[in-house]
Amino acid sequence: MKFKFYIFFTLLLMAAHTLSAYDEIILEPEFLSAQKLSVTNKYPTLETMDPGAHKILIRFPNLPDVETFVFRLERPAIQENTFKYIFKNDLINTGEQLGEKVPTATLSSRSFLPGEKIKYIVEEKTAKIGKAKFKSKPLELTPNPLIVQSKDGATIKANLGIYDPTCYWINFSGFKEREQIEFVSSSSGESGRSLIRFDKPITMNYMPGVVGKNGGFAQIKIIRSNGEELKLDLPWGSELNFYLKGLAGPVTNDLDIKM
Repeated sequence: MKFKFYIFFTLLLMAAHTLSAYDEIILEPEFLSAQKLSVTNKYPTLETMDPGAHKILIRFPNLPDVETFVFRLERPAIQENTFKYIFKNDLINTGEQLGEKVPTATLSSRSFLPGEKIKYIVEEKTAKIGKAKFKSKPLELTPNPLIVQSKDGATIKANLGIYDPTCYWINFSGFKEREQIEFVSSSSGESGRSLIRFDKPITMNYMPGVVGKNGGFAQIKIIRSNGEELKLDLPWGSELNFYLKGLAGPVTNDLDIKM
């Protein structure tokens, strides 16, 4: 009986290994806002790389002994997937330049849309697609976040769901239980108001487009029960093209985001 159980347990382990099919590359991200980089002395080299943009450090604490890796970016908001090859020595050199103890990559917010979520995947370069022995789990990142936060933790965050026609998902969290908040929106002369009673984190979609207009900036504002106002500016339509082309900087600068 014990022998049969041992065989069964061994087969389960083999099946689990077959399903995973690869050894995981660990990714440890850290978000650094443009404002923070401009005042800190910790990363002077990073500040000179694309000044005025947010940066994300991605550390590799267990990078395998492989010469070349594939970095993949999935951008569902614009329905685009890209990849590039990078050498392990380049990751080691970047880490050393930044004073890091492990190989490190950097990602700039330049050319990413405000509020755009992406997936970042790293795997070894192989001759056949899908045959990588070493691969990371998809890392979800927002290189150019749209977020505003009160001192008591009340937070509004906008994620870009659709590029065209522009649609944002607005997340509200951290407000007081049963707090009544007023939601005010304005875009190209059109405005709207509604009352929301906060009982739990809320997500709502918001389409800022206006008939007869190609694009611009919309603003959403939350007026709290204590009179405090939280505001976010949201570019839409043709205005987003400036971000895709790398011609516009971050919408929100003074950020402290934990990843």
